[in-house]
Amino acid sequence: MMDRRMFLPTLGVVPASRVHARLTAFVQALRHGFQADERANSDRGWTYNLALFGFVVFPGARGMVSWTQYGMPLLPQDVWEPISFYRYLPIAVVTNASLAHALAVANVVLIGMALLGMCTRWTLSLATVLSLYVFGLIENQGKVDHFHHVLWLMALLAVGPSGRFLSVDSIWFAIRNADSGRVEPRIPEKAALLTLRACWVLIGLVYLFPGLAKLHSAITQGWASPDNLRAILWQKWFELHLYQPGFVLPPRVDELPSVLLRIAGIATILFEVGFVILVLTRSLQTSPTRPGAGGSSLSCREWLLSEHSVRPLDAGVSLPCRLDRPGS
Repeated sequence: MMDRRMFLPTLGVVPASRVHARLTAFVQALRHGFQADERANSDRGWTYNLALFGFVVFPGARGMVSWTQYGMPLLPQDVWEPISFYRYLPIAVVTNASLAHALAVANVVLIGMALLGMCTRWTLSLATVLSLYVFGLIENQGKVDHFHHVLWLMALLAVGPSGRFLSVDSIWFAIRNADSGRVEPRIPEKAALLTLRACWVLIGLVYLFPGLAKLHSAITQGWASPDNLRAILWQKWFELHLYQPGFVLPPRVDELPSVLLRIAGIATILFEVGFVILVLTRSLQTSPTRPGAGGSSLSCREWLLSEHSVRPLDAGVSLPCRLDRPGS
């Protein structure tokens, strides 16, 4: 009797051993790529990165100080529609602009102390809790703006080793332990990189779910069609015209050829769905920019992660480049 394995190539069936080998190679490639950050930088270098990453939360806090001082007092009582835990608070407390402004100022002070590295974990933890109330006030007028990821970032920074370097805490530690000869705090193994990876994944997820929703809508309702994209642009411009004083139309991208608009719609979906993979992949490396810093270089996950290119939703928050210190 003939061996049936002779017919496998003819029938287009791949032997199990070859499938296993390909899967093993694929998994090893993923592991190698995922460990690229660990090979490119040390725990000390990633702890420096984490210390700088805290600056992403400050712009939103300053904006809330301005809104509670100039915008919130002008809101009439009947526009307030409390949501979430605000429903369980007295409406007079929720709409109290003076109280909100005082809490917003206190929040900025706490975040400023955290950026300086003063009792970093405690100040960031308190700022996270306070921001949950202050940042959420603007959501109680019938429209929800999705910038809650900023709170998640603050919570991650609070539990991570954010104040080990470039902080008042580190200076105070060095002064207290100078006599013993230990002036540098202990660096937890992989803790800073794990915290940063959690932040990167979080930002990726912020884009993933809107991307999946757009993909579903594109398949079922033609979201990426030129006519629909033009309607989205017109609606957004009309809304801005209604409530933004001095609004000026941006470049008329709605007048682009339909094929370009369709490509732009598809590219938007691909970017948002694949962003979570991009943030975990080392890409753009530049030459050393700081002589004498042990070959330091400034690198970005992707040019779209740069400060002026990424604005996750409406938060006005961007991801900073990474200050890599190979061999640190």
